[in-house]
Amino acid sequence: MSQRLSSMQQQILSRSRLEPIIRKFGLFPKDAARKPMEELVAKLQKAIDITPVQPMAETRANNCPVFM
Repeated sequence: MSQRLSSMQQQILSRSRLEPIIRKFGLFPKDAARKPMEELVAKLQKAIDITPVQPMAETRANNCPVFM
């Protein structure tokens, strides 16, 4: 389970996932014209906190953590 969660975190924080989000939502507009995309992706990666949480009691998925 730990290995799978780590893999999911890597996918979530990958450049291929974050770059389209930066472009689509116009994130970091002041930096976009003067900084390389690598720096913008790194900035967004630092701003994202991925934490597994316990599922709510009424969900029946007691053994499967979720991300917030």
